[in-house]
Amino acid sequence: MVLALLLAASGASTTPRADPKPKALSPPRELRLPALPGSPLIGPPSFTPNGDRLLFARFAPDAPLSHDGRLWLVGTAAGAAAETVAVDGPNHGGDFQPALSRDGRRIAYLADGELWVRAAPGSSAAPREPTRLYPPKEGGAPLGEGITHVSWSRDGTWLLLQSPRGWARVEVEKGELAPLTAPPLDLTGGSLVLGLDGVHAAFVRPRSGPGWQNGARIVVLNTETGRGQLADFDNDYVEVLLLPDGQLLGEDGGGALWSLHGRQRTLYFRPPPAPSGATIGSYAVSPDARRIAYVVTQTRGGLPFRCRLFSGVAPALPPWPKPGH
Repeated sequence: MVLALLLAASGASTTPRADPKPKALSPPRELRLPALPGSPLIGPPSFTPNGDRLLFARFAPDAPLSHDGRLWLVGTAAGAAAETVAVDGPNHGGDFQPALSRDGRRIAYLADGELWVRAAPGSSAAPREPTRLYPPKEGGAPLGEGITHVSWSRDGTWLLLQSPRGWARVEVEKGELAPLTAPPLDLTGGSLVLGLDGVHAAFVRPRSGPGWQNGARIVVLNTETGRGQLADFDNDYVEVLLLPDGQLLGEDGGGALWSLHGRQRTLYFRPPPAPSGATIGSYAVSPDARRIAYVVTQTRGGLPFRCRLFSGVAPALPPWPKPGH
């Protein structure tokens, strides 16, 4: 009931508060990627622990699909080379959603709703080769046929899984699946991140329909009790991220990132203006909080036709609000 009331309240219209401006930073730099056939798109990136490389999915809907070239690693230094990462899974569809564990030892990715995990290049972590964790090899599939979102635990030993059928956690090395009691939610097209405590998850539940532009409220959900609360009572967002110190970031409909403090928010990062007809999104902040990355997608006739990956120095971590504020 509490969660239902919070989600219903997300449609309320309120006047935004005045927000302070961040320090000016040098503009992020576009990372050069090898040419691919067709019009390759770029999925949400994920940093290695020290921020020197980015993992991301890259695929071309208008070109033949294969496993080769689906996942990439590219250095964030000027002139750094890009390399492919071997993957497995269904050989169709392009939504891989890769994510590096916080220690950088493992890669998790979704392939048409299936969850796969493998060791990151250069890591000795298990499993060394791509291994499917969901649907389980034995037993039922309590979350249905496909997973919508995954998020790593702080220690990198398990993953939070979410689908319209429910929530669960899966141990990486043993593959043991444990359903959670949080209520089923359809977060397809939304955004989700697991908090540092391994219990609370923050998500944006997308709103659809005519005039949809500015997203929805961010909800923080206790995955063990199913109780939730709003992270920001006054503003809508299209994406949610987690800073290394546990603070939440929300991306608004204009591509700006805000640090959230309940009824307060602080502008964390505003990217340079995008070209006409382009959108900015799919943000990532490195685990050491020193670098930021995002994707610029240009459209033609309402369809994406070109994606560019940018990375640069991240703003200083915003301070936590004082008690009572």
